[in-house]
Amino acid sequence: MSRQKSGCGFLSIFGFLTLATAGGAYVYFNGFPSALSFSLPWEQFTPVEAAKVIPDEAIVTTYINTDPQTWSKLTHFGTPEAQKLVRHSLDEFTSQSSPSDINYSQDIQPWIEDIAIAVLPSVQNEAQILFVMGIRDKLKAANFAKKLKDQPNQTFTETKYQGFTIIERTSPNSELSYSAIVGKYLLYSDNRSVIELAINTKKGEPSYRNKPQVKELLSQSGTLKNPLIQTYIDDYDQLVNQSAASLPPDSQIPVNTLKNITSLNSVVLLLGVEETGIHLQAMAHLNPTETPTPNNIQPSSSQLLSYLPSETLMFMNGQGIKQGWINLVKESNTDSTIQSLVKQIRDNFKMANLNADQDVFGWMDQEFALGLVASNQPTLGNLGIGGVLVLQTSDRATAENTFDKLKQLSIFLPQMEVNTTDIDGKNITEWKSKFNQEVFLSYGWLDNQAIAMTVAMPFQTVLQSQSSNSLSQSQNFKEITASLPEKNFGYFYLDLERSFHKALTSSNGIESLINPESRAVLDSIKGIAITSTMPTQAISQVDMILSLKSTHDVLEQK
Repeated sequence: MSRQKSGCGFLSIFGFLTLATAGGAYVYFNGFPSALSFSLPWEQFTPVEAAKVIPDEAIVTTYINTDPQTWSKLTHFGTPEAQKLVRHSLDEFTSQSSPSDINYSQDIQPWIEDIAIAVLPSVQNEAQILFVMGIRDKLKAANFAKKLKDQPNQTFTETKYQGFTIIERTSPNSELSYSAIVGKYLLYSDNRSVIELAINTKKGEPSYRNKPQVKELLSQSGTLKNPLIQTYIDDYDQLVNQSAASLPPDSQIPVNTLKNITSLNSVVLLLGVEETGIHLQAMAHLNPTETPTPNNIQPSSSQLLSYLPSETLMFMNGQGIKQGWINLVKESNTDSTIQSLVKQIRDNFKMANLNADQDVFGWMDQEFALGLVASNQPTLGNLGIGGVLVLQTSDRATAENTFDKLKQLSIFLPQMEVNTTDIDGKNITEWKSKFNQEVFLSYGWLDNQAIAMTVAMPFQTVLQSQSSNSLSQSQNFKEITASLPEKNFGYFYLDLERSFHKALTSSNGIESLINPESRAVLDSIKGIAITSTMPTQAISQVDMILSLKSTHDVLEQK
């Protein structure tokens, strides 16, 4: 019989559980082996505990919380259509990968205690994956074993290794998988050698937990309470090198990308559910020998958000455009692709008689905010969207010189007229169409350091926002960003609910292009917000919130 891979790395979780327990069940049915120890009441299946049986060769480990109460929080979100879609997809996955009379919630969930997944170095470009399951209730597991034994067209072969029993399972389609019960854990893999490595680890070989700094890494849960999924990469450089080795010669990772990668020591990824939706948190531990201590980086004040109206559909803010350009130019010295990009940017601005280094990026040394705004102003025609850019600078003279040069370009645009007008006591330059007097572009100083520019929308929108209608005061923005760190380097924000509504009302026929499944998902999302922070000088953190509509609110709106 030829050995075929079952591809466990790509199975649904429920399919994996059935396969894993099929092998483990054989052991239970034939009696509890002496190697099976009983868990003490205070012992818990945690990333640190699971790491005791994971070989130290592991590159990535993932820990999945199987507590139904934690997962049930997801049922509080989404439209009835979206929830029906999720249930249908879940049932379909389960039915395709599990025997017809095996039910996860009834047969497996009562005795399983969380899952750990470890990715070991590839062999012949094929990933080696180890699954570790905690056994919470041995009696219920044994009852399930009796039921599983009666499944047709599968065989079990028992062998001994280091005092433990390894079960080889042959599925109805001749795929092989291996499992073993080691202490309070059920191990599973589609590769026997991986099970043997885990047993060697249990017998005293170096474990993932014993690697330097791994125990501390596995103990980190960020600011998330009861995360659903936790992923740990203790040696990011090793992971990238493993991935790069499997790439074809013409798809190698650029030198600068590899250089940036070496600045990371380890990475922690966490996924959880909060009151507003799904929270993803990523923490990168920086390599002090490769990363300069960022003493000069300060959190963004986000004060420019007061100039963005509450109707803002999408925006990003932050600081350091000038420094970002300097870094890009520096990287262009060793990367031909970036070099071409820098040259193209410089050439494009040169056509407008502007020096990219001095006239454009040279004075953008403080905070910025860039937004797309929904509006019903007649100047917007059928589009219904305008743009706002607010920039702070410590070099007002250079900025004014740049806008003077920009104004001179109007002689090449005979269809435009450029005038300076007073709006609420501020001198505002407006570029208007000579045909219908619609404002195409406007800009002016808000104070001694901040200048604002609007595209396809009136400048009054910016001034009115500051007084009474700013994005930072809107209920939508507050709700979507409530779980994010307030002291951050800036936001990326997308009001997906209103953006989707705007697209439907502004574009004829777009609704017919969206299938019911996609519509159900889109109707369940309020928005997305992302921030970056540095809790310490050695940790860079990114948080993302996928804000979802509560099912209660959706039903009330109908």
